[in-house]
Order: sequence, then structure tokens, then C-alpha cells
Amino acid sequence: MIIDEHEGRRIDIVLESKDGQYVSEFKVKARCDYLDGYLNSLMVGAKLFHETAEYEEDIHDYYFQFYLENLDKFNMLV
Repeated sequence: MIIDEHEGRRIDIVLESKDGQYVSEFKVKARCDYLDGYLNSLMVGAKLFHETAEYEEDIHDYYFQFYLENLDKFNMLV
């Protein structure tokens, strides 16, 4: 399995739910920037909406900038 991940034939996605209803965290095992960015844009948006994000909506924050870049990349900005 590890060799398949390293050679790009396998991607494992681990989803976590702290409340049993909503996905609260995710981990993409293997190198897949596209999928990682897409899940980030969905997850961070949901956390900001539900006010459960670990960081503030600050344009100078690295993680918030990564989120905004993903929104732009996947045409989710209105």
C-alpha cells in the first residue's frame, strides 16, 4: 500500500467527525494537492460558518490565505 501511495496509484482519505454528524477533520494520505486543496476549501468554509475554526479570519494568517487561494482555485468565490 505504501509503495502504491508513493507511486501515485493509491490515495487514502481519512475523515473524522467529533460530533458524529459533521466531518470535522480530514487527512489525505499520499501526495494529492488537488484533492487536499478541494477538501480544505470545503472544510474550512464549514468551520468558519459554524464558528468552530481554530483560527480567525485574518488575511495575514497563512492558513486563511491557503483557504482563500483554494476558494479561488475551485471557483467558489462569489
